[in-house]
Amino acid sequence: MAHLQIPTAPSTTPPELISESLSHRINASTRSIHFKLNKQILSRLPLAIPPHSTTSSKYISGLLHIAPIYFEFESLWQEIVETACEPEALHSVESQSETRREERESDSTDGTDQATPIHPRIHSLLSYLLMQDLLRSSALREDIQVLTKFSTEETNGRLRAASQSGNLAEFLTHIRRSVKEKPHVLLAYAWVLYMALFSGGRILRKSLKDAGGAGREFWERDPSPVRPLHPLEDSIREALQSPVSEDAPNPFFQDEESQRGETRARSESPEPSLGMRFFSFVGDKDGEDIKIDFKKRFAEVELRLTPSEQEDVISEGQHIFSFMIGVVEDLDSILETPAEIMLERRRSSFDDSPESQPGYFDKLVKDLHLADVTDPMNEGLLWHKAAALAVPALGTGIVWLAWKMGR
Repeated sequence: MAHLQIPTAPSTTPPELISESLSHRINASTRSIHFKLNKQILSRLPLAIPPHSTTSSKYISGLLHIAPIYFEFESLWQEIVETACEPEALHSVESQSETRREERESDSTDGTDQATPIHPRIHSLLSYLLMQDLLRSSALREDIQVLTKFSTEETNGRLRAASQSGNLAEFLTHIRRSVKEKPHVLLAYAWVLYMALFSGGRILRKSLKDAGGAGREFWERDPSPVRPLHPLEDSIREALQSPVSEDAPNPFFQDEESQRGETRARSESPEPSLGMRFFSFVGDKDGEDIKIDFKKRFAEVELRLTPSEQEDVISEGQHIFSFMIGVVEDLDSILETPAEIMLERRRSSFDDSPESQPGYFDKLVKDLHLADVTDPMNEGLLWHKAAALAVPALGTGIVWLAWKMGR
């Protein structure tokens, strides 16, 4: 077990906020937009599997849109951890903040776009929180290739095509810029996107694997055609022919050699893959031990952030949900979502709904923790509750799956 032994930021947090954890404040500040996204997905999610869908093609297309988000923030995170701190970055938190302001002003006038030097404290925090068993990029890539039988080259092309336009492209650009300027906002991505999987991923995995009773047969069917973005063929052709940017750390552009390093994580999965590695974690506890360790580390890390850094993390959590909703809107447009569904989305309001009431989110977590997932009487209810907790990780991928097969 690693121990956090790094310089601590000045304790200027008001006493009344000390008892309110950063994770709680992220959840509270995003509750309304979280459930806005949730409502959109709950109207579509059940139709991702039989009897409404005959192949996994739409689910795969969803993965092609969510995978780049994980690829982006995880690759930036690992790049930071693997890069040594600059000695000149060793200065106080207060002087660092002033230096950052001066650097941003200088960059805006000379046209340069250079990353802010990583303070050793932030570097140590990010290094401590980074747990290899958390990372989802390899799992997402494997899911896509298992379900599609795509070659590495075609997988790369599909991922590029899905990432090059619309709100997803803007989101990826935002991630790069935000992390470059304020590396500590990576905590928001870790909390929102991993805790979503821990909270509801197992229930969703169970229901998806069952596939309305079709099970493995459904997931092994030829999913063609799979569309990352419309129009497909031109996007794929251009993506396959375009060179990879040297300054892009994103790992969707892998070769066979680089994938061999993923063998350990694959071999430790508890069961043969159905293209559901995204929801699975290594070890015999299916991620429960990883979740406990992650939450413990996150709680330690947040105590070593300044108040302004904590506010940055909270604000970034809100941006994550906003961008995901934007990607949902793009997918609705690409797939010509019926006007009545678009109108219902615009009418959505959670101000007076049960979901917006205090304690609703915590109760969902408790219910899922106590429920017997092997009891078939619980499955429908657990699906709904799991979706309410897991949508941040799934939203951009499968929000549009329901309507098309139902037409």
